Amino acid sequence: MSEVQGPSSLPTAGPRRSLSIGAKLTLATVVVLVTAMSILFFQLTARERKNLLESKEKAAAAVSDLFAEGMSAPLDFDDEDSGKTALANLTGNPEIVAAGVWKNPDGKLYVSYAISGTYDGVKPQADLSTVESLPTLNPLFVRVVRPVFKSQEGVAKKLIGVVSVDFSLAKENADYVESRKRLLTMSVSLAAGLILVLTALARLQIVNPLLRLTGAAKRVERGEHATVVISSGDEIGVLGVAFNGMAAAIIDREERLAAINRSMQQLFDNMRQAIFAFGPELRVVGQHSRQAETLFSPNIEGQAVYELIFSSCPSWDDSARAFELWSAAIFDQPANEWDEWALLAPTEVTMNPGTDAERNVTLEFRPIVEGDKILRVMLLATDETEKRRLEEQMAAQAGEHEQQMALMKKLLAGGAQLFISFMRSANERLSRFEDELGTEDRALRPFEIESLFQHAHTVKGEARAFELEKLEDVCAAMENHLDALRATALKEGSASIGAALQELHQGINDARATLNEVRSTFVDASPIGEAILEQTTVNRGDIDRLLAAVGDRKDIVAEIAARLASRPFGEAVGRLVEGTPLWAEELGKRATLVVEGRDVLIPPTLARVLSACLTHMVRNSIAHGIEAPEVRETGGKEPIGIVTIMSETAEKGVVVRVGDDGAGLNIRALRNKAESLGINVAPGREWELIFASGVSTTEVVDAISGRGVGMAAVKGDLESAGYMLDVITEAGKGTTFVIRQADS
Repeated sequence: MSEVQGPSSLPTAGPRRSLSIGAKLTLATVVVLVTAMSILFFQLTARERKNLLESKEKAAAAVSDLFAEGMSAPLDFDDEDSGKTALANLTGNPEIVAAGVWKNPDGKLYVSYAISGTYDGVKPQADLSTVESLPTLNPLFVRVVRPVFKSQEGVAKKLIGVVSVDFSLAKENADYVESRKRLLTMSVSLAAGLILVLTALARLQIVNPLLRLTGAAKRVERGEHATVVISSGDEIGVLGVAFNGMAAAIIDREERLAAINRSMQQLFDNMRQAIFAFGPELRVVGQHSRQAETLFSPNIEGQAVYELIFSSCPSWDDSARAFELWSAAIFDQPANEWDEWALLAPTEVTMNPGTDAERNVTLEFRPIVEGDKILRVMLLATDETEKRRLEEQMAAQAGEHEQQMALMKKLLAGGAQLFISFMRSANERLSRFEDELGTEDRALRPFEIESLFQHAHTVKGEARAFELEKLEDVCAAMENHLDALRATALKEGSASIGAALQELHQGINDARATLNEVRSTFVDASPIGEAILEQTTVNRGDIDRLLAAVGDRKDIVAEIAARLASRPFGEAVGRLVEGTPLWAEELGKRATLVVEGRDVLIPPTLARVLSACLTHMVRNSIAHGIEAPEVRETGGKEPIGIVTIMSETAEKGVVVRVGDDGAGLNIRALRNKAESLGINVAPGREWELIFASGVSTTEVVDAISGRGVGMAAVKGDLESAGYMLDVITEAGKGTTFVIRQADS
């Protein structure tokens, strides 16, 4: 037995837990955008600061140039008041945080101003025309240094001093901070927007389709139908098309595998055998039948075969020991030696011996081969317990029935009337017993119990005389109940029936049922069926004299006389029932006889010749009608042929039919035989040739047929009794002979 599995049954290792592709795409997008926005932010803020400083420096340079020109006259004329006035005008600008004027060449500080109150500046030694600022991380002011020249027309300018002005950057710093905030907000907003847009696009175009593919893949893994809707022609769309094709192929394969598995399972279950397979590990693997779970274990998969079959057997059990040795070696043998090794395997085992759960199980082993190697062994175990029990029961019943039939036949041969009288009297006694017993609980006096005792004891004694053990046992049980009641009544004057009432009524029912069984067996054993119950012994000479006295009368007396002279149909066929199978066996055939209408009365004229005629006709059906078993089976028939004899009372007298389900008359053979003998026959009436003396369709002469005189004799005997014989035949269906009165 091979195991059919789908892909879903194969073990797979799941991937390690990690971020989803959507999360990865989002994270990558965030990193890229944050990096880009950070670079952009720092570049923009640096440019913004540079612009602010450049603007400030330009304005500061212009103011400082004017201030330097304004200080030329005060320095030249050493007019300190004018210098202070010019300085005061300069420092009126709130952005000026400090200023200083130095005279040249002594370098003495001429005038100065500091918003903090003390000016600590020194004369600049560098280029006298510079603009410098403090470090950009925290700039406080911009310093502008300008030379002061003496103005003389037509003469080179003379340096007379130096001015230094510090311009506050507080406003620019505030603007710069505000600009940084604005740029940061704009950058973050732009980054967030881009992230959201890119994430949404990634989810819509990549993540969602992949999630649909993943969900569809899981449904396919569960064995469900799954397809994905293709809405794009990109790589994911191509992947979806490929997935749909793959899913359809997988589902188709799974369905075919499931159908095969269902068919296999149904096949196993319908076989009503315990079927499973085991491998070299000697454990159950693969498919198994429902009966295997019923017979061995509900959870049979993976269990050890030895424990399933032999766990309840003693250690010295031959079958258990044989299986142990056999299974240890069988998988090491080449497949071509299986037949020899199979002979060594145990063929049956008794499970749970000596208990109510004892089971007789037959074992059959089959190999599952690949190449020259035995991969697995399939076990077919059949529970024969019920079959053997039924066989034993049927054998016991058959023996009992055969014994009863022998007894009945003995009674029929020597005392049928006496036995019939017994059955009638026994039923009458049981009825009297029932009437005297009553249906209500009451106290019985000793004489009442004694009367009941006599009825039961008489039936028991007569049953013993006729060897009816079952009826005898039933009556004995009734006597036991009555005996206990009688003992109480003799001691106390009466005895309450009590629980014995129901037991005695049950005994009456059992006795009647047993009598009915005996009656049925007696009728079956009788050749004339039910008619045996109405038979009585009459002197044959008296009947003949009665018929002679009646003469041609047509009254009731003549009718009764005719009935007394008639014989039951069963008398004419009694010996044919046992003879039919034997005659068929002599010819290598199989046949049985079915009789209907055993109790139909046959008029005396027909009765005198009917037995011999029926014998000829039955033997003719076996010889010429019933085919050999193999021929019948080839034609779709049962191997056992059936010959039917039936009798019925028609409007114009008795009609007897003898038929078979054989091949029918061989019309061609009959015509050829007639031509060879020079006999003329009308077309369609070829069947009449079987009544011609010397005509037979069988060339071989044997103990049953072949001389061509049997049916001619039958027709002559019947015509002498005032009856005629018709034939109905159909090729392949059979032939029926009909006997009826000549004037009907």
